[in-house]
Amino acid sequence: MDQRFLQIGSQLVGKDYRFYPIHAQENMICKRNGWFIRASHQPKPKEEYHCLLYIPKEDFGFADMQGIRRNPDLQNMPIYALERSYLALPYFAADFDHLEELIQEARTTDDPWFSTTSDIKFAWVTDIHLNFLEPELSRNFCTSILEKQLQGLIISGDIAESHDLHTHLMELAMMLPFPIYFILGNHDFYGNSVTNVTQEIQKLCQDYKNLIWLTDAEAIPFGSEVCLLGHDGWADGRYGDFFHSSVVMNDYLLIQDFQEFFLHKRDMKNVFQKLNELGDRATAQVQIKLKKALDQYRRVIFVTHVPPFAEASIYHGRFSEPEWLPHFACKAMGEMLITSMRQYPQSQLLVLCGHTHGMGAIRIQDNILALTGDAEYGSPIIQYIFQIA
Repeated sequence: MDQRFLQIGSQLVGKDYRFYPIHAQENMICKRNGWFIRASHQPKPKEEYHCLLYIPKEDFGFADMQGIRRNPDLQNMPIYALERSYLALPYFAADFDHLEELIQEARTTDDPWFSTTSDIKFAWVTDIHLNFLEPELSRNFCTSILEKQLQGLIISGDIAESHDLHTHLMELAMMLPFPIYFILGNHDFYGNSVTNVTQEIQKLCQDYKNLIWLTDAEAIPFGSEVCLLGHDGWADGRYGDFFHSSVVMNDYLLIQDFQEFFLHKRDMKNVFQKLNELGDRATAQVQIKLKKALDQYRRVIFVTHVPPFAEASIYHGRFSEPEWLPHFACKAMGEMLITSMRQYPQSQLLVLCGHTHGMGAIRIQDNILALTGDAEYGSPIIQYIFQIA
C-alpha cells in the first residue's frame, strides 16, 4: 500500500484503523464505527489504486449519496452493495484529495426526490421472489412493510412465478391496506405465456382494487407535481453481443413465447427477434404515457423491471459484461427515455428497476436518475422508503 493512500485513508476514517488482508494485492482500512475503505492496486501498465468507501446504510441515507454523485468527476460511477447492510461508493486515486470535502457536502445536500416532511411516503421493493419463502416468512415480510406506516408500495417485478403469482399478489392485497403499484418481471411469466399471465393479472386487479398493475394503468398522481407510471419492460438483446453470448437465460426454457424457438432447435435469431419485439412494444407504450405525464407533471417516477441503461445493469457488484448485457437491459427503452427527457429539460425522471440483483444509482443525464435494486433469493428487503417532496 502506498503511503499517500494510507494518509488519505487515516484522515478520512480516523486514526484508529487496522489492516485486513483480502488477497495478494488488496487491503482494507477499517474503523470500529463501521466506516471503512478498501483499496486495490491495479498492476502495470495502469498503475493506480482504486478505492471503495463503505458506509452503513443507517448512517448515510440515499440523499446523502446523491450529494456525492453530483461531483462531475464521479458521474456514472455506480453505488455498489458490498453486503446487504452497506453502501459502497467507488473512488479512484485522482479523487482521494476530495473525499472529505465531498462527504461534508453530501451531508448538507437536499435532493428533490426526497423529503423528511412529506405526507406521501411509500416503499420500493424489487425481485422479492416470494415463491422462495415459506408462508410464515412471506407473512413476516408483509408485516415489516406494514410497520413502516406507508401510503403505498411499489414492486418492480419478479414477485413469484406464474403458477403462484396470483396467490402471492392476493395475499399482499389482503395484508396491506394501501395501494400496491406493481409491474411484472421475467420470472413472473415462468411456466406460462406472456398473453396468459397478462389476462390473469388483469382479472386479479379487477377483484382486488388495491392492486394496480402499472403496465395497464395511466400515470398515477402523487401530489400536484409528481406522478408514477410503469411497464414490465423486457431485455431487447441490443446491448452487448447477443450472438456471441454463451448465456442461456431460464426465460428461453420456461416462458412459452421463447420455448418454440429454443427448446428443440436453439434458433437464436428468432429469440433475438422476439426480444426485440417485446422490448419495442414496451418502449412504444411507455413513450405515449411518458409524454402525457411530462406535459402535466414536473417529476415522473418510472418503474420497470429490466434496466433501460447499460450503466444501470449491475451484476455481482460490477457493470454487466457484453455477454450478459443483451439479457440484462433494454436499449430501445433507454434511448427513448433519454430522447424524451431532453425535450423536457426542466423535468426530472426517477427510474426504479431490478432484474440484475445489483444495487446501483446512476445519473444518466442531468434530469434522469436510475436506481437498481439489491436482491437475494429467499431474503426480500425494502430497497428505499421515499417521502416525496
